[in-house]
Amino acid sequence: MPARMAIAVTVMLFATGAATGFEVLSRLGYAVLGFVALAYVWARVSVRDLELTRTLSGARFAVGESVEERLAVRNPGWWPIFWVEVREPTDLPGHHPGHVLSLAPRGGAEWTVRTECRRRGRYVLGPLELRTGDPFGLFPQYRYAGTVQHLIVYPPLVALQEFHLWGGEMAGGRALARWTQQVTPSAAGVREYLPGDAFNRLHWPSTARTGRLMVKEFEPDPTSDVWIVLDTQREVQVGVEDDGTEEWGVKVAASLAMHFLNQERAVGLIAAAQRYDVVAPDRGARQALRLLEELALLRAEGQAPLPQVLNAESQRFGPAAAVLIVTPSLDLRWVQAAQQLTLRGLRVAAVLLEPSTFGRADNAFQTVGALASAAIPSFLVKRGDVLQRVLMSRGERVRSRLR
Repeated sequence: MPARMAIAVTVMLFATGAATGFEVLSRLGYAVLGFVALAYVWARVSVRDLELTRTLSGARFAVGESVEERLAVRNPGWWPIFWVEVREPTDLPGHHPGHVLSLAPRGGAEWTVRTECRRRGRYVLGPLELRTGDPFGLFPQYRYAGTVQHLIVYPPLVALQEFHLWGGEMAGGRALARWTQQVTPSAAGVREYLPGDAFNRLHWPSTARTGRLMVKEFEPDPTSDVWIVLDTQREVQVGVEDDGTEEWGVKVAASLAMHFLNQERAVGLIAAAQRYDVVAPDRGARQALRLLEELALLRAEGQAPLPQVLNAESQRFGPAAAVLIVTPSLDLRWVQAAQQLTLRGLRVAAVLLEPSTFGRADNAFQTVGALASAAIPSFLVKRGDVLQRVLMSRGERVRSRLR
């Protein structure tokens, strides 16, 4: 708009000078025209010469950690840039790297932005947007610099050094015949393909013979697997954001997964969320990153109820496997499904998020009683609890927390 006004004034001066024969107006028109032309060239050259660099302290963070972003702008030209605005479009909460500065000829500026990661998820940074122009703002110019960068914020973790469950039963046992991502020297057999199985484990001769997709099973070392089943059905979730069962469930699942991985257990994950996520049991740092990334992106938008998930996925659980269920659901049908798993010799435990403390009227007394009757250890987590203390207690003591 200022540029249009300047051009309009120039035209008016030329038209008035020509109509009246007043030479001063024509000369003033030439002066304004030269001023406008100089401003336009100044703006174009300024935005063309600017150099911008950005350095991030990493691409993966955990809730509570800080993202450090260092930005530097340099003016390699021989004339000053009186103003330049740096913006960065982002959906990372609390991240505001914007800056307005002026640059001397052959000069530059640097600054650092630190942002605390508040919520898990995947976030986008950039590209950076530069806005500058002539000293009078007649011709603002825009330029994009850098590339789009993605950050992943992992869920918060709680150290569970004193979390003990099933006593010495978790130490190991006989060799297990089950599918694993790690190829071992001994193949145990084949079974029908299930969603989530890797295609490189398909056994084509059996597939051709049966007419159904079949996958190979291997015998791993004689150590029981740990499966974490996270209830992500939308209808059973209570509360919002950090005070909701979705975030608390993810935090519990992530902390349990890291606890067992630190014990060199093979840990798997099942979550029927916005998509059906199945992470086969494995161990090591690579599995830890995979689980944390899955949990970071998970949203409790699933439609499948927990009893259906347990019944459908029971084929994945090998003999003597351990199944940890994390849920806010008070539906007793999932307790019955969990009891069926115990009848097969599996070790089952439940972490129940007390929905009444997250905003729902019903309490978990009946569900806790059903778990006790089924001899399934349970842990009752209320909003605001210190997880290190709650998950140190065995399920037999959970009833006292209901009083």
